[in-house]
Amino acid sequence: MKVFYDLHIHSCLSPCADNNMTPNNIVHMAILKELDVIAITDHNSLLNVETAMSIGKERNIVVIPGVEVQTIEEVHMVCLFKDMNSAKLFNAILEKERVKIKNRKDKFGDQLIVDEDDNVIAEKEELLLTSINISIKDLYLLVYKLDGAIFPAHVDRDYASIITNLGFIPDEYNFRYVEISKGKTSKKYLSDIVFKNKYYILRNSDAHNLGSINEPIYSIELKEKTIECFVDEIKRGSHMKELSLHILDIARNSIVAEAKNIRISIIEDSDNDRLIIKIKDDGKGMDEYMVQNVADPFFTTRETRDVGLGIPLFKANAENCDGEFIINSNIGIGTEITAEFKKSHIDRAPLGNMADTIITIINANSNVDLIYTHEINREIFTLNTKEIKKHLGEIKITNLDVLVWLKSYIAEGLEEIKNEI
Repeated sequence: MKVFYDLHIHSCLSPCADNNMTPNNIVHMAILKELDVIAITDHNSLLNVETAMSIGKERNIVVIPGVEVQTIEEVHMVCLFKDMNSAKLFNAILEKERVKIKNRKDKFGDQLIVDEDDNVIAEKEELLLTSINISIKDLYLLVYKLDGAIFPAHVDRDYASIITNLGFIPDEYNFRYVEISKGKTSKKYLSDIVFKNKYYILRNSDAHNLGSINEPIYSIELKEKTIECFVDEIKRGSHMKELSLHILDIARNSIVAEAKNIRISIIEDSDNDRLIIKIKDDGKGMDEYMVQNVADPFFTTRETRDVGLGIPLFKANAENCDGEFIINSNIGIGTEITAEFKKSHIDRAPLGNMADTIITIINANSNVDLIYTHEINREIFTLNTKEIKKHLGEIKITNLDVLVWLKSYIAEGLEEIKNEI
Protein backbone atom coordinates (compact mmCIF):
# COMPACT_ATOMS: atom_id res chain seq x y z
CA MET A 1 0.00 0.00 0.00
CA LYS A 2 1.11 3.57 -0.70
CA VAL A 3 1.80 5.51 2.49
CA PHE A 4 2.31 9.29 2.51
CA TYR A 5 4.82 10.38 5.11
CA ASP A 6 6.80 13.12 6.85
CA LEU A 7 9.47 11.69 9.11
CA HIS A 8 11.18 14.89 10.24
CA ILE A 9 8.94 17.30 12.17
CA HIS A 10 10.01 19.47 15.10
CA SER A 11 7.65 20.23 17.96
CA CYS A 12 7.70 23.18 20.33
CA LEU A 13 10.32 21.30 22.34
CA SER A 14 12.91 22.30 19.74
CA PRO A 15 13.93 25.89 20.51
CA CYS A 16 14.08 26.75 16.81
CA ALA A 17 10.45 25.66 16.22
CA ASP A 18 7.35 27.82 16.61
CA ASN A 19 5.61 27.58 19.97
CA ASN A 20 2.39 26.54 18.22
CA MET A 21 4.11 23.34 17.01
CA THR A 22 2.39 21.37 19.75
CA PRO A 23 1.84 17.61 19.28
CA ASN A 24 -1.90 18.31 19.02
CA ASN A 25 -1.47 20.90 16.27
CA ILE A 26 1.09 18.79 14.38
CA VAL A 27 -1.13 15.70 14.32
CA HIS A 28 -4.18 17.63 13.17
CA MET A 29 -2.24 19.51 10.50
CA ALA A 30 -0.88 16.18 9.23
CA ILE A 31 -4.46 14.88 9.05
CA LEU A 32 -5.58 17.98 7.14
CA LYS A 33 -2.71 17.40 4.72
CA GLU A 34 -3.81 13.76 4.33
CA LEU A 35 -0.59 12.19 5.57
CA ASP A 36 -0.57 8.59 6.81
CA VAL A 37 2.63 8.48 8.86
CA ILE A 38 4.60 11.18 10.65
CA ALA A 39 7.51 11.26 13.09
CA ILE A 40 8.16 13.84 15.78
CA THR A 41 11.93 14.40 15.67
CA ASP A 42 13.01 17.15 18.02
CA HIS A 43 16.63 18.06 18.58
CA ASN A 44 18.25 15.58 20.98
CA SER A 45 15.09 14.80 22.96
CA LEU A 46 11.90 12.70 22.74
CA LEU A 47 9.91 14.37 25.53
CA ASN A 48 6.96 15.39 23.33
CA VAL A 49 6.75 12.13 21.40
CA GLU A 50 4.48 10.11 23.71
CA THR A 51 1.84 12.85 23.71
CA ALA A 52 1.86 12.98 19.92
CA MET A 53 1.55 9.18 19.69
CA SER A 54 -1.44 9.20 22.02
CA ILE A 55 -3.22 11.85 19.95
CA GLY A 56 -2.31 10.07 16.72
CA LYS A 57 -3.78 6.80 17.98
CA GLU A 58 -7.10 8.52 18.66
CA ARG A 59 -7.08 10.17 15.21
CA ASN A 60 -5.97 7.07 13.25
CA ILE A 61 -2.67 8.50 12.05
CA VAL A 62 0.62 6.69 12.69
CA VAL A 63 3.08 8.68 14.80
CA ILE A 64 6.58 7.17 14.98
CA PRO A 65 8.73 7.98 18.01
CA GLY A 66 11.83 9.72 16.73
CA VAL A 67 14.56 12.25 17.36
CA GLU A 68 17.12 14.27 15.40
CA VAL A 69 20.47 13.71 17.09
CA GLN A 70 23.44 16.00 16.61
CA THR A 71 26.47 13.74 16.97
CA ILE A 72 29.89 14.65 18.29
CA GLU A 73 30.90 15.24 14.64
CA GLU A 74 28.08 17.85 14.48
CA VAL A 75 26.18 15.68 12.01
CA HIS A 76 22.39 15.46 12.19
CA MET A 77 20.97 11.92 12.18
CA VAL A 78 17.28 10.99 12.37
CA CYS A 79 16.56 8.01 14.62
CA LEU A 80 13.22 6.17 14.63
CA PHE A 81 11.95 3.56 17.10
CA LYS A 82 9.19 0.97 17.19
CA ASP A 83 7.77 1.78 20.62
CA MET A 84 8.00 4.19 23.54
CA ASN A 85 9.95 1.76 25.71
CA SER A 86 12.86 1.88 23.26
CA ALA A 87 12.40 5.62 22.80
CA LYS A 88 12.52 6.27 26.56
CA LEU A 89 15.64 4.17 26.98
CA PHE A 90 17.29 6.06 24.14
CA ASN A 91 16.21 9.39 25.59
CA ALA A 92 17.82 8.46 28.91
CA ILE A 93 21.10 7.89 27.06
CA LEU A 94 20.80 11.27 25.36
CA GLU A 95 20.20 12.92 28.73
CA LYS A 96 23.36 11.32 30.09
CA GLU A 97 25.53 12.24 27.11
CA ARG A 98 24.26 15.78 26.60
CA VAL A 99 26.58 18.75 27.13
CA LYS A 100 25.04 20.58 30.07
CA ILE A 101 24.47 24.15 28.88
CA LYS A 102 21.46 26.12 30.10
CA ASN A 103 19.09 27.31 27.41
CA ARG A 104 18.86 31.06 26.87
CA LYS A 105 15.26 31.55 25.80
CA ASP A 106 15.92 35.11 24.68
CA LYS A 107 18.53 33.88 22.21
CA PHE A 108 17.51 30.34 21.18
CA GLY A 109 13.79 30.13 21.96
CA ASP A 110 11.47 28.20 24.26
CA GLN A 111 11.76 24.42 24.81
CA LEU A 112 8.21 23.47 25.74
CA ILE A 113 6.86 20.13 26.93
CA VAL A 114 3.08 20.05 26.51
CA ASP A 115 0.12 17.75 27.13
CA GLU A 116 -2.62 16.63 24.73
CA ASP A 117 -4.57 19.86 25.29
CA ASP A 118 -1.59 22.12 24.48
CA ASN A 119 -0.99 23.00 28.12
CA VAL A 120 2.66 23.63 28.95
CA ILE A 121 3.57 21.15 31.68
CA ALA A 122 7.33 21.80 31.76
CA GLU A 123 10.21 23.51 30.00
CA LYS A 124 13.50 21.84 29.15
CA GLU A 125 16.18 23.91 30.83
CA GLU A 126 19.27 22.42 29.15
CA LEU A 127 19.89 23.65 25.61
CA LEU A 128 18.98 20.99 23.04
CA LEU A 129 20.95 22.46 20.14
CA THR A 130 24.37 21.24 21.27
CA SER A 131 26.11 18.08 20.14
CA ILE A 132 25.57 14.86 22.05
CA ASN A 133 28.76 13.14 23.21
CA ILE A 134 28.11 10.18 20.90
CA SER A 135 29.81 9.48 17.56
CA ILE A 136 27.96 8.46 14.41
CA LYS A 137 29.26 4.93 14.83
CA ASP A 138 28.18 4.68 18.47
CA LEU A 139 24.79 6.18 17.60
CA TYR A 140 24.34 3.66 14.80
CA LEU A 141 25.07 0.81 17.21
CA LEU A 142 22.76 2.13 19.92
CA VAL A 143 19.83 2.52 17.52
CA TYR A 144 20.52 -0.89 15.98
CA LYS A 145 20.56 -2.48 19.42
CA LEU A 146 17.13 -0.98 20.13
CA ASP A 147 15.78 -2.40 16.84
CA GLY A 148 15.36 1.10 15.47
CA ALA A 149 16.20 2.78 12.18
CA ILE A 150 18.64 5.58 11.45
CA PHE A 151 19.32 7.75 8.42
CA PRO A 152 21.42 10.86 7.70
CA ALA A 153 19.38 14.07 7.72
CA HIS A 154 19.40 16.69 4.93
CA VAL A 155 22.60 15.39 3.31
CA ASP A 156 22.45 18.14 0.68
CA ARG A 157 22.75 21.05 3.10
CA ASP A 158 25.97 22.90 3.90
CA TYR A 159 25.30 22.73 7.64
CA ALA A 160 25.20 19.70 9.96
CA SER A 161 25.04 17.17 7.13
CA ILE A 162 27.12 14.02 6.94
CA ILE A 163 28.50 14.92 3.51
CA THR A 164 29.41 18.48 4.48
CA ASN A 165 31.10 17.51 7.74
CA LEU A 166 32.74 14.21 6.75
CA GLY A 167 33.05 14.74 3.02
CA PHE A 168 31.18 11.52 2.17
CA ILE A 169 28.68 8.96 3.45
CA PRO A 170 30.72 6.08 4.94
CA ASP A 171 29.94 2.76 3.24
CA GLU A 172 30.63 1.11 6.61
CA TYR A 173 27.02 1.72 7.65
CA ASN A 174 25.38 0.83 4.32
CA PHE A 175 22.60 3.36 4.82
CA ARG A 176 19.73 2.40 2.54
CA TYR A 177 17.78 5.64 2.98
CA VAL A 178 19.07 9.21 3.15
CA GLU A 179 17.15 12.43 3.54
CA ILE A 180 17.35 15.23 0.99
CA SER A 181 15.80 18.56 1.84
CA LYS A 182 13.15 20.34 -0.18
CA GLY A 183 15.43 23.36 -0.73
CA LYS A 184 17.46 24.51 -3.71
CA THR A 185 20.50 22.47 -2.64
CA SER A 186 18.61 19.26 -3.38
CA LYS A 187 18.92 19.57 -7.17
CA LYS A 188 22.53 18.35 -7.24
CA TYR A 189 21.67 15.02 -5.63
CA LEU A 190 18.28 14.51 -7.23
CA SER A 191 19.94 14.74 -10.66
CA ASP A 192 22.84 12.45 -9.68
CA ILE A 193 22.04 9.05 -11.20
CA VAL A 194 24.81 7.25 -9.30
CA PHE A 195 23.61 8.69 -5.99
CA LYS A 196 19.99 7.78 -6.70
CA ASN A 197 20.95 4.25 -7.67
CA LYS A 198 22.84 3.82 -4.40
CA TYR A 199 20.27 5.28 -1.99
CA TYR A 200 16.53 5.51 -1.56
CA ILE A 201 15.69 9.16 -1.02
CA LEU A 202 13.42 10.47 1.73
CA ARG A 203 11.86 13.91 1.24
CA ASN A 204 10.86 15.10 4.68
CA SER A 205 9.86 18.63 5.66
CA ASP A 206 12.18 19.25 8.64
CA ALA A 207 9.21 21.43 9.61
CA HIS A 208 9.61 24.07 12.32
CA ASN A 209 6.21 25.60 11.60
CA LEU A 210 2.82 24.05 10.79
CA GLY A 211 2.67 25.26 7.21
CA SER A 212 5.92 23.51 6.29
CA ILE A 213 4.68 19.99 7.08
CA ASN A 214 4.64 17.84 3.94
CA GLU A 215 1.76 17.77 1.51
CA PRO A 216 0.71 14.25 0.36
CA ILE A 217 3.42 14.10 -2.31
CA TYR A 218 6.10 11.74 -1.02
CA SER A 219 5.19 8.12 -0.35
CA ILE A 220 6.63 4.68 0.41
CA GLU A 221 5.15 1.30 -0.47
CA LEU A 222 4.48 -0.77 2.67
CA LYS A 223 2.73 -4.06 3.40
CA GLU A 224 0.75 -2.39 6.16
CA LYS A 225 0.43 1.03 7.79
CA THR A 226 2.15 0.36 11.13
CA ILE A 227 5.11 1.76 13.02
CA GLU A 228 6.90 -1.58 12.94
CA CYS A 229 6.47 -2.02 9.21
CA PHE A 230 7.71 1.51 8.46
CA VAL A 231 10.77 1.28 10.74
CA ASP A 232 11.66 -2.14 9.32
CA GLU A 233 11.51 -0.73 5.80
CA ILE A 234 13.86 2.16 6.66
CA LYS A 235 16.38 -0.06 8.44
CA ARG A 236 16.27 -2.98 5.99
CA GLY A 237 19.70 -3.38 4.46
CA SER A 238 21.33 -0.92 6.88
CA HIS A 239 23.99 -3.35 8.02
CA MET A 240 27.29 -4.57 6.67
CA LYS A 241 26.85 -5.34 2.97
CA GLU A 242 28.84 -8.57 3.08
CA LEU A 243 29.71 -11.10 5.77
CA SER A 244 33.35 -10.96 4.66
CA LEU A 245 33.51 -7.47 6.17
CA HIS A 246 32.59 -8.95 9.55
CA ILE A 247 35.32 -11.57 9.12
CA LEU A 248 37.85 -8.86 8.27
CA ASP A 249 36.80 -6.80 11.29
CA ILE A 250 37.14 -9.75 13.69
CA ALA A 251 40.51 -10.72 12.21
CA ARG A 252 41.77 -7.18 12.75
CA ASN A 253 40.69 -7.47 16.38
CA SER A 254 42.75 -10.65 16.60
CA ILE A 255 45.81 -8.85 15.26
CA VAL A 256 45.31 -6.01 17.76
CA ALA A 257 45.07 -8.67 20.49
CA GLU A 258 48.58 -9.78 19.46
CA ALA A 259 47.53 -13.11 18.00
CA LYS A 260 50.26 -15.12 16.28
CA ASN A 261 47.86 -17.56 14.67
CA ILE A 262 44.39 -17.00 13.21
CA ARG A 263 42.15 -19.75 11.87
CA ILE A 264 39.17 -18.85 9.67
CA SER A 265 36.74 -21.61 8.79
CA ILE A 266 33.68 -21.30 6.57
CA ILE A 267 31.17 -24.09 6.01
CA GLU A 268 28.44 -23.74 3.37
CA ASP A 269 26.01 -26.61 3.85
CA SER A 270 23.12 -26.49 1.39
CA ASP A 271 21.66 -29.82 2.52
CA ASN A 272 21.08 -28.49 6.04
CA ASP A 273 20.59 -24.88 4.90
CA ARG A 274 23.37 -23.56 7.15
CA LEU A 275 26.28 -21.17 6.74
CA ILE A 276 28.81 -21.37 9.57
CA ILE A 277 31.70 -18.96 10.09
CA LYS A 278 34.38 -19.56 12.74
CA ILE A 279 37.30 -17.29 13.61
CA LYS A 280 39.79 -18.50 16.21
CA ASP A 281 42.99 -16.84 17.47
CA ASP A 282 45.66 -17.27 20.13
CA GLY A 283 45.68 -13.63 21.20
CA LYS A 284 45.34 -12.09 24.65
CA GLY A 285 41.82 -13.36 25.11
CA MET A 286 39.04 -11.87 27.25
CA ASP A 287 37.83 -12.46 30.77
CA GLU A 288 34.34 -13.77 31.49
CA TYR A 289 32.90 -10.29 32.12
CA MET A 290 34.08 -8.97 28.75
CA VAL A 291 32.88 -12.10 26.93
CA GLN A 292 29.40 -11.60 28.38
CA ASN A 293 29.28 -7.95 27.35
CA VAL A 294 31.48 -7.51 24.27
CA ALA A 295 28.56 -7.99 21.83
CA ASP A 296 26.57 -5.24 23.55
CA PRO A 297 27.23 -1.78 21.99
CA PHE A 298 26.13 -0.09 25.23
CA PHE A 299 29.19 -1.77 26.74
CA THR A 300 31.75 -1.89 23.94
CA THR A 301 31.46 1.72 22.84
CA ARG A 302 32.12 3.07 26.30
CA GLU A 303 34.18 0.67 28.40
CA THR A 304 36.51 -1.33 26.17
CA ARG A 305 38.86 -0.78 23.30
CA ASP A 306 37.28 -0.03 19.96
CA VAL A 307 36.12 -3.36 18.55
CA GLY A 308 34.45 -1.82 15.53
CA LEU A 309 31.00 -2.72 14.30
CA GLY A 310 31.95 -6.36 13.80
CA ILE A 311 30.96 -8.11 17.02
CA PRO A 312 27.62 -6.41 17.84
CA LEU A 313 26.37 -6.45 14.25
CA PHE A 314 27.83 -9.89 13.48
CA LYS A 315 25.81 -11.26 16.39
CA ALA A 316 22.65 -9.39 15.40
CA ASN A 317 22.92 -10.46 11.76
CA ALA A 318 23.33 -14.12 12.70
CA GLU A 319 20.41 -14.09 15.13
CA ASN A 320 18.20 -12.21 12.64
CA CYS A 321 18.82 -15.01 10.12
CA ASP A 322 17.60 -17.85 12.35
CA GLY A 323 21.15 -18.54 13.52
CA GLU A 324 23.27 -18.14 16.61
CA PHE A 325 26.42 -16.37 17.75
CA ILE A 326 28.87 -17.81 20.27
CA ILE A 327 32.05 -16.36 21.81
CA ASN A 328 34.50 -18.47 23.79
CA SER A 329 37.58 -16.78 25.18
CA ASN A 330 40.17 -17.16 27.91
CA ILE A 331 42.86 -14.77 29.10
CA GLY A 332 46.22 -15.81 27.69
CA ILE A 333 44.74 -18.51 25.45
CA GLY A 334 42.71 -16.71 22.82
CA THR A 335 39.23 -16.21 21.40
CA GLU A 336 36.92 -18.26 19.18
CA ILE A 337 33.85 -16.76 17.53
CA THR A 338 31.19 -18.82 15.78
CA ALA A 339 28.40 -17.26 13.72
CA GLU A 340 25.77 -19.52 12.20
CA PHE A 341 23.13 -18.43 9.66
CA LYS A 342 20.20 -19.99 7.87
CA LYS A 343 21.81 -20.02 4.43
CA SER A 344 18.61 -19.31 2.49
CA HIS A 345 17.30 -16.59 4.82
CA ILE A 346 16.05 -13.61 2.84
CA ASP A 347 17.90 -11.14 5.09
CA ARG A 348 21.26 -12.94 5.06
CA ALA A 349 23.96 -10.78 3.55
CA PRO A 350 26.11 -12.36 0.83
CA LEU A 351 29.41 -13.83 1.92
CA GLY A 352 31.36 -11.43 -0.26
CA ASN A 353 34.80 -11.60 -1.83
CA MET A 354 36.78 -13.96 0.38
CA ALA A 355 39.90 -13.78 -1.80
CA ASP A 356 40.15 -10.01 -1.21
CA THR A 357 39.36 -10.47 2.50
CA ILE A 358 42.08 -13.09 3.08
CA ILE A 359 44.67 -11.06 1.16
CA THR A 360 43.83 -7.98 3.26
CA ILE A 361 44.33 -9.96 6.47
CA ILE A 362 47.64 -11.42 5.27
CA ASN A 363 48.90 -7.99 4.22
CA ALA A 364 47.88 -6.43 7.57
CA ASN A 365 50.59 -8.28 9.50
CA SER A 366 53.01 -10.71 7.86
CA ASN A 367 54.04 -12.09 11.27
CA VAL A 368 50.60 -13.60 11.84
CA ASP A 369 50.05 -17.10 10.46
CA LEU A 370 46.65 -17.78 8.93
CA ILE A 371 44.84 -21.01 8.17
CA TYR A 372 41.79 -20.51 5.99
CA THR A 373 39.48 -23.42 5.21
CA HIS A 374 36.35 -23.15 3.12
CA GLU A 375 33.96 -26.05 2.74
CA ILE A 376 31.12 -26.07 0.22
CA ASN A 377 28.91 -29.14 0.49
CA ARG A 378 31.83 -31.27 1.72
CA GLU A 379 34.31 -30.01 -0.92
CA ILE A 380 37.18 -28.26 0.89
CA PHE A 381 39.74 -25.57 0.02
CA THR A 382 42.59 -24.84 2.46
CA LEU A 383 45.21 -22.10 2.62
CA ASN A 384 48.03 -22.22 5.19
CA THR A 385 50.33 -19.19 5.19
CA LYS A 386 52.92 -20.94 7.37
CA GLU A 387 53.41 -23.57 4.67
CA ILE A 388 53.49 -20.92 1.96
CA LYS A 389 56.16 -18.96 3.85
CA LYS A 390 58.36 -22.07 3.97
CA HIS A 391 58.22 -22.35 0.17
CA LEU A 392 58.87 -18.64 -0.28
CA GLY A 393 62.09 -18.70 1.73
CA GLU A 394 63.45 -15.17 2.05
CA ILE A 395 60.70 -13.66 -0.08
CA LYS A 396 58.09 -11.95 2.11
CA ILE A 397 54.50 -13.09 1.82
CA THR A 398 53.49 -9.43 1.59
CA ASN A 399 55.51 -9.03 -1.62
CA LEU A 400 53.15 -7.56 -4.21
CA ASP A 401 53.72 -10.34 -6.74
CA VAL A 402 53.09 -12.94 -4.05
CA LEU A 403 49.85 -11.26 -2.97
CA VAL A 404 48.63 -11.10 -6.57
CA TRP A 405 49.37 -14.81 -7.00
CA LEU A 406 47.72 -15.68 -3.67
CA LYS A 407 44.56 -13.78 -4.58
CA SER A 408 44.32 -15.67 -7.87
CA TYR A 409 45.08 -18.98 -6.11
CA ILE A 410 42.31 -18.45 -3.54
CA ALA A 411 39.76 -17.32 -6.13
CA GLU A 412 40.51 -20.30 -8.38
CA GLY A 413 40.44 -22.71 -5.44
CA LEU A 414 37.02 -21.49 -4.31
CA GLU A 415 35.68 -21.62 -7.84
CA GLU A 416 36.93 -25.18 -8.19
CA ILE A 417 35.11 -26.49 -5.10
CA LYS A 418 31.95 -24.71 -6.23
CA ASN A 419 32.12 -26.44 -9.58
CA GLU A 420 32.58 -29.84 -7.91
CA ILE A 421 29.03 -29.67 -6.57
